[in-house]
Amino acid sequence: MPSVRLTPDNVGAFIDGIDTFLFDCDGVVWKDTEIIPGLPEALVSLRKKGKRVLFVSNNSTRTRAEYTAKMANMGIEASPEEVFGTAYATAHYLKKVAKGKIYAMAGEPMRKELELRGLTCIGPGPEPIDDEGKMGLSTALLQVPLDPEVKTVCVGYDPHMNIIKLTKAINYLRDPECLFVGTNTDRALPNPTNRLIAGTGCFIEFVAQTANREPTYVGKPFTPIFDCISEECAAAGKPLDPSRTLMIGDNHLTDIPFGNCHGLQTLLVFTGHCKETDLPSLADGPEERRPGYYSDSAAVLGQS
Repeated sequence: MPSVRLTPDNVGAFIDGIDTFLFDCDGVVWKDTEIIPGLPEALVSLRKKGKRVLFVSNNSTRTRAEYTAKMANMGIEASPEEVFGTAYATAHYLKKVAKGKIYAMAGEPMRKELELRGLTCIGPGPEPIDDEGKMGLSTALLQVPLDPEVKTVCVGYDPHMNIIKLTKAINYLRDPECLFVGTNTDRALPNPTNRLIAGTGCFIEFVAQTANREPTYVGKPFTPIFDCISEECAAAGKPLDPSRTLMIGDNHLTDIPFGNCHGLQTLLVFTGHCKETDLPSLADGPEERRPGYYSDSAAVLGQS
């Protein structure tokens, strides 16, 4: 079926059929450091109607608490329990499956979320390289110390990523029993310029190809983050009904397939990655990337 444009004329009836709204963050709620106009009002309107509002992001560089602090600074009310970033969702997943210590090639937010779950984590933070010629880089790499208690490698966005960390990760993964988990497949980071900034997907692919291992991905469009949301909704006494849940996103490679592959309604907005000019190619492309609905902005949800 062709995608349907949401407008102030039809959005009211549409909202009546939705109980839970899952908002991607960057490109939907905000863009870079600016709030999307009309978005705070839309969130307030949905909550006044008794709708459940949750936030789902592939960004692993913030904890739940850090997400809510950012939202508060932008005038958005949210509790940590309403936020599902990939640092949190990865900790939720690893609590169920991790073996031994976790080597996290990721930032401090990942460490914080893992430790809040009672998991032992090493890796985040700077990893110095012997660049003073004491032994030479090749020799240093051959002598990189490995912790024998590490049985899980987790790769997220790591602002301190370097050859030492990559060498540790791929050597831990030589053990076929060592678990390999990645936060998300996004290869570039959203930013306000025309420059490309390498995203987490690049780090994970490097490790995967060098170690000849396939990771389990946690973030959108994959199932672990959906399970995290579903399990926590059920634990709160209000199970998620996929048919009455809407995924709102700006990315046809992550947000829309996440919704379609898990039986959700989908709304593509043009305030971030995708533009309206992308619709014809999406209509002719894979069905999982085709949104059920589209609009210029998620602010339309407050215009009923």
